[in-house]
Amino acid sequence: MKRYRGNYAAFTDRGRDRDNNEDQSGVATNENGDVLLVVCDGMGGQNKGDFASKMAIDTMMEAFEQRSRILFPKRFLTHAVRLANARIFEAAEGNPHYEKMGTTLVAALLLGKKLYVVNVGDSRCYSYSRFQGLKRLTCDQTYVDYLVRAGQIKQEETSTHPDRPVLMNALGTSPS
Repeated sequence: MKRYRGNYAAFTDRGRDRDNNEDQSGVATNENGDVLLVVCDGMGGQNKGDFASKMAIDTMMEAFEQRSRILFPKRFLTHAVRLANARIFEAAEGNPHYEKMGTTLVAALLLGKKLYVVNVGDSRCYSYSRFQGLKRLTCDQTYVDYLVRAGQIKQEETSTHPDRPVLMNALGTSPS
């Protein structure tokens, strides 16, 4: 089976509008040549969004490293994301300083010639080829993207809509 060859790296940037960086990223490979890439964007500001994103990355990496082979990639990704959510939610419930912390997540799992992607919130995954250019692979789980899919607003309206930062889904904000 052909494996992906190349170099993998992770980098985050706090952006222009933030004092601190709540983003985390991680890359792991195993002995089979499988690759897991994860990016999380913490939310919550003083309420430890950086901690939530680190917990999510650590959980995903730990789940990946515990398996020598991944036979059911969709099940693996679903389980790892649910585990990360549970850990973040439990940490937030037990400490008032972490109340309402959460994170978005996007993960790409490369197994052989196949790519499996999962996302929660508005962290995105793209593919690139020199023939097709940049292609978005995920849908944002935001209120304005829901409105676009429901035909309530046009795509062009999303960048100026007052509810554009409202997430419909994130890790750690609810028990499931």
